[in-house]
Amino acid sequence: MKVYAFPADDTGCGYYRLIWPAQELKARGYDVQVVHNAREFLQAEVIGARMDRGQMVGGKVLRVHGPSDADVIVLQRPLMRYLSQSVEVLRSQGLTVVVEMDDDLSSIHPKHFAYPKFDPRRNTEINWDWAERGCDTATM
Repeated sequence: MKVYAFPADDTGCGYYRLIWPAQELKARGYDVQVVHNAREFLQAEVIGARMDRGQMVGGKVLRVHGPSDADVIVLQRPLMRYLSQSVEVLRSQGLTVVVEMDDDLSSIHPKHFAYPKFDPRRNTEINWDWAERGCDTATM
């Protein structure tokens, strides 16, 4: 079984929740590869969308071109519209998709510095609603 893990970052949560466990599994003989940039590795084809500073704006993901040898895709915090929509597309292609969520981001205190970044009323492309949708459509 080939597993691809896509951490949200290379420090903090990304390291302790995906990279480190993946390294440990690999050391024990499991076929696990950590990919540090999901946007470059999972190429999504979208309709009615445009790219703005590296983000998909509007539209719907139709196809995802990922690793052809993958059995399992592990995504961390699919907060971005295209990543969240990619979960359903990857599943329809027969892949198992696991989502790792370290926090209930919709419960962030409004005075926390990250609140406006993830609030769907302020950010339609990267928010906790997309993360919830990604979790709901994931295999696990």
